[in-house]
Amino acid sequence: MEYEVWTDGSCIKEDPRDSKGECGSGYVIVDTDTGNILHLHGEYIGVTTNNMAEFVAVELALEDLVARNLGPTVHIKIISDSKMVVEGLSDNYDIKEPGLKKVIKRIRILEDKLNGIHQYQWVKAHVGTELNEVADYLAYTAARG
Repeated sequence: MEYEVWTDGSCIKEDPRDSKGECGSGYVIVDTDTGNILHLHGEYIGVTTNNMAEFVAVELALEDLVARNLGPTVHIKIISDSKMVVEGLSDNYDIKEPGLKKVIKRIRILEDKLNGIHQYQWVKAHVGTELNEVADYLAYTAARG
């Protein structure tokens, strides 16, 4: 079984100089065989950083897929507008922040449970790519409460 997973994180800061703010994570899961959207989800994740919201979006989507018991192997392409997520999860960038390292460890466990091929792809943000815009809307709306 093959799926595309579009993820995004959003952080609303009171002051642009702040590193933290109210954050939300969003994702869209698409069954690539049919082109149908399997699930849309946005979740408030508290006061944290935008990078954390981006990684948590991936974690939440993978948790969703694992919970669905979709089969012995699930191939996924995760598409994100966060270069840090794509490069970090593709092992092209060494993430040093302890909180992000913990999330990445949990993501790796979820990947193993899905027992398939996992690809990460970057897409430019805010240029009208439909499912990226939907994931952004879900994350932003969740961050707003």
